[in-house]
Amino acid sequence: MTKLSNFCNGVLEAGWLAALVLAPLFFNTYSARVFEPDKTSLVRSIALIIAAAWILKLIEEGGIRNSIVEFNPRRRWESWSRIPLLIPLAIYLASYLISSLLSLTPRTTFWGSYPRLQGAYTTLSYIVIFGAAAVNIRRKEQVERIITTIILTSLPISVYGIMQKFLLDPLPWGEDTITRITSTMGNAIFAGAYLIMIIPFTVMRTLGYYRAIITEKEKLIGNIAQGFIYTLILGAQLVALWFTGSRGPWLGLLAGMFFWIVLLSLVFKRRWIAISALGVAILLGLFLIIFNIPNGPLESLRTTQGFGRLGRIFESQDGTSRVRELIWGGAVQMALPHDAAKFPDGRVDAFNFIRPLIGAGPESLLVTFSPFYSPELAHFEKQNAVPDRSHNETFDALLTTGAVGMIAYLTFFAAVIYFGLKWLGVIAAHDKRLYIALYVGGGILGATIMVLWRGGTYFGVGLPFGMLIGLFVYLTFITLRRTADEIDPQRALILASLIAAIVAHFTEIHFGIAIVATRLYFWMFVAMLIAVGWAMPKKVQQGDAATTPKAAAPESRRKRERGSHPEKMSRGSIGNFFMPAFPIFISGLILVTMTYDYFANIRQLNSAVDIIYASLFTLYGTTGTTSIGTALLFGFVWLAAALMWRDEQRAVWITLGGSGAVWLAFMILHAYGLASVANFQPKSIQELATLLTMANTMLSRFVWWIIILMAVMAITLTPEWHSRYFKSNAQWIVAPLTFALAIVASFFFNILSIQADMSYKVAQPMDQQRRWDVAIPIYQQAIALAPEQDQYYLYLGRAYLESSTQTADRIQRETILSVALKELEKAQALNPLNPDHSANLGRLSYQWSRTTTDPNEAKIRIDNAATFFASALALSPNTPMLWNEAARFDLAARKDSANALKKIERSISLDPQLTETYITLGDIWTQLASEEKDDGKRREAYQKAISAFQQSIEAEKFRGGDLSRQIAVRVSLGAAQKAVGNFDAAPRSFAAAISRGRSPCA
Repeated sequence: MTKLSNFCNGVLEAGWLAALVLAPLFFNTYSARVFEPDKTSLVRSIALIIAAAWILKLIEEGGIRNSIVEFNPRRRWESWSRIPLLIPLAIYLASYLISSLLSLTPRTTFWGSYPRLQGAYTTLSYIVIFGAAAVNIRRKEQVERIITTIILTSLPISVYGIMQKFLLDPLPWGEDTITRITSTMGNAIFAGAYLIMIIPFTVMRTLGYYRAIITEKEKLIGNIAQGFIYTLILGAQLVALWFTGSRGPWLGLLAGMFFWIVLLSLVFKRRWIAISALGVAILLGLFLIIFNIPNGPLESLRTTQGFGRLGRIFESQDGTSRVRELIWGGAVQMALPHDAAKFPDGRVDAFNFIRPLIGAGPESLLVTFSPFYSPELAHFEKQNAVPDRSHNETFDALLTTGAVGMIAYLTFFAAVIYFGLKWLGVIAAHDKRLYIALYVGGGILGATIMVLWRGGTYFGVGLPFGMLIGLFVYLTFITLRRTADEIDPQRALILASLIAAIVAHFTEIHFGIAIVATRLYFWMFVAMLIAVGWAMPKKVQQGDAATTPKAAAPESRRKRERGSHPEKMSRGSIGNFFMPAFPIFISGLILVTMTYDYFANIRQLNSAVDIIYASLFTLYGTTGTTSIGTALLFGFVWLAAALMWRDEQRAVWITLGGSGAVWLAFMILHAYGLASVANFQPKSIQELATLLTMANTMLSRFVWWIIILMAVMAITLTPEWHSRYFKSNAQWIVAPLTFALAIVASFFFNILSIQADMSYKVAQPMDQQRRWDVAIPIYQQAIALAPEQDQYYLYLGRAYLESSTQTADRIQRETILSVALKELEKAQALNPLNPDHSANLGRLSYQWSRTTTDPNEAKIRIDNAATFFASALALSPNTPMLWNEAARFDLAARKDSANALKKIERSISLDPQLTETYITLGDIWTQLASEEKDDGKRREAYQKAISAFQQSIEAEKFRGGDLSRQIAVRVSLGAAQKAVGNFDAAPRSFAAAISRGRSPCA
């Protein structure tokens, strides 16, 4: 090995540690999406750097050097099959890639959807990080560093969530973060899903230090300090989890900790604990069943805040439960054979006949789910909110990768748990068939029971939970029959914690959504499982074998000694000189990330000192209320980091000083950047673009700090330095160029997309204020940064469309409309199955038809609009608002009242409680009445209009409606009543409109 290959080893480890920090901790208040996509972009960037280091390492070492598995050239398949999880992983990846290649939305499938970015590119990034960790984790200290890093990272996340609950949040979020905390995830369920994957390790470490306090007298003070810190962290994690109020994570934690207790009880020959845990689990299961019986004996508990949510797991009328049930109902329809998707250009999905097997493609649900969307969802969410996830991992896998992908995914999970139990000594060779039978049989039985009880909508819950019950039965069988094989205690603790975290994750994602943090942690835990359970013990065995007389080669005494101590440095090595500095930089990375998160300069202060003070000591940043909450958060994390990494007083002080210096340097630099942005007052569009560039530079600066910290960590993590730099002199050029290309690619493919969204966020308020002259160039800047994102073309086209109404000059208006048409066509070309693009093209064509003076051109525009609206309705046939808009178009542009009324009838059939539908129906009958010459028919039409308007007022009880609509419908009702001579009712309608106009909301 050379200096370069050793440095690459350090880069790999620094990379996965940085990803484990940034995925859960980072968020970006300057971006429109704030959370998931920006986290994903950083993880993908790190994956590119890891890939570069891995490639260089392979080149330097002459390919894959596997000292654990002996490959037989004549029996390659048999040799590869010896690597655990390789075959099920290959099957899973093959099914995923096939679904990606045949996706209905290939561009979105690869890059990821706008709200998530969880496409094939991101999945491959997880696999790169997983592979790098699985192949290169070979030492105990690497595993310990991962565990310490994930626990330490959870500390600011947990404490920040608690701060939200107690109104100490330094950031003014627009949504409720008090009733159910969201922390750095932006969603209560996401926060809970993350925490349950860390808690098993925190419990392990906490109990470990309590044991050390009792048994070790040499480092008593250090053990007490660290035990105290871990106890506080565990308490913060549990409190934060409770404050999320999320049922799925709670159930996941219960399942995970049950596995943890039973497995360790078997390993440490404490069968009575395992039997007790089984008994408690059975009682808890019975309690949950009784707890979920409506009007049952525990009804009083079901009404309590927080805890009562566990008593409404299967209540379909509960808001979030009903949303899931409606989505799952659509998922069943989509999973079964159905009509082929038709593209706006007339193309039909050629692979529709095998969609049940291969799915629609990863990340495709945002647009492919529209035909199966339930209008009732609009009662709980926004009118145009189409789900991009089914809130159930089995359904997600089934819809996006088909039945083959779903089976491959569930098989991979089964294999992960199987090998984990095998390496723990819980599964013997003759138990394999029993394990498979209970896993598969439990899944089939669970799916059958749930489908018969609650219908096909609960297939996605019954199948995986039946599999978990099968695993529960297997553990029961093992507990009652025998104990586990002998195993190293520390290794057993880590394996049990890994299995517990994976089981908790698997349980939770069938009620929620797998996010970038939980997906990354899952893959990392699988890599650790392979390393700790298989690779490291095998390496130790081979090391022992190498020291026996039979295996020993005739070599010098010095070489034999070095070979028998793998961790011992070679002569001239200086690795240990840098290694003690590692805690400084991993702690600094956490503090730097927190600084970027919470230093938002909401009050637009123009002094760096004032910004630092306000960020650390001001509540909500805008009120001026003094609070030391944020300062205590930083201080606690800073101190805890030093204590967790070091157990000697001098080392603690060095870590505090070093990490504090890293933090202070970035804090001052970042505060000056924020002050520069606040001081710059743009007076023109060009200067506004300069301001956006300055804001984007702050993100670039933060990313460069990450890269620099990763590089320094790589130096400290390099196990040893040899005298030879490179294997070949060509590496003097190849190595720097490879890393440079990885960094450039990370900026080009990932960081620019974040910066584009930061520009998009600035444009949004300008859009809402109808300042199109400002919004349009900012949208253009966002497109320049991320030209593959159809979202930005959509809003740019709409901005042009709206701005065309502000000019009276016909030529100028038509010029603007022609530009708008091109932008909206680009959006449709990027994502043709998105119904919004077709609908917007229809609106543009209709508006153009109204402004043109050429009758023939007007007719062409109307016909185009009709085609676009028909395409939008075909893509999203269950959206009442779209049917209403098409009905208005039919009546106004095509003078086709018959079709307009048919569309309204369809809209009412979809959602009989939508106020807007009855307003549209009333407007149609009002217009028909005004055009009618026969008095009797005119009066009849007005009566129908009155009835429709009254129905719209009645529907307000169910759906409400904005104030302007409430006023307008009463004015329209009064006018119709006046037209039929009802002079008693008309004044009351007008008075009701006036009273609403005078309300405080008006």
